[in-house]
Amino acid sequence: MNVKKLRGLRGRLSYANVAATLALCLALAGGTAVAAGKITAKDLAPDSVGGSELKANAAKGKNIKESTLDPVPSAGKANNLLWAVVQNPNGPANVNVIRAGQSNTGVLETGNMVEVEFSRDVTNCVWIASRGTPGQGNEPAGFVQTALGTTASRVEVRARNTNGDLVEGDFHIIVVC
Repeated sequence: MNVKKLRGLRGRLSYANVAATLALCLALAGGTAVAAGKITAKDLAPDSVGGSELKANAAKGKNIKESTLDPVPSAGKANNLLWAVVQNPNGPANVNVIRAGQSNTGVLETGNMVEVEFSRDVTNCVWIASRGTPGQGNEPAGFVQTALGTTASRVEVRARNTNGDLVEGDFHIIVVC
């Protein structure tokens, strides 16, 4: 600014103009700062703040009404747990999957050994199996043994009676990865 403009502006400034302008600035800035420190969740109308307006990780479990949450999309399709119920009555090549927790689960029978085929690699997983019928009733006493099958997606299951002899029998298997 040049000197003439400053002199012209200075002539119009009065104590009242400066004080009013300063008071307005302080009121606006100070009021905003006070409001920012004093507004709580109780001061907000229901549903007035959306998730996109929250700071990351600002909402904690105690602040969330669980009944309003939708299911986690992948929760029903967890890929770390595989299972099957297998029926293997006496007789050659008559084993079948009664039910399974995932599609594309199959079985292959060779002698008194069954391989359960899953749709993924199970080499780094834990295999747990037990004798059990697919419905009501009891499977004869005994136990089963598990091992990695002939491919990376198969678990070998061998049923045994109480004497330890290989037998055919129904079983349940869980694979946890």
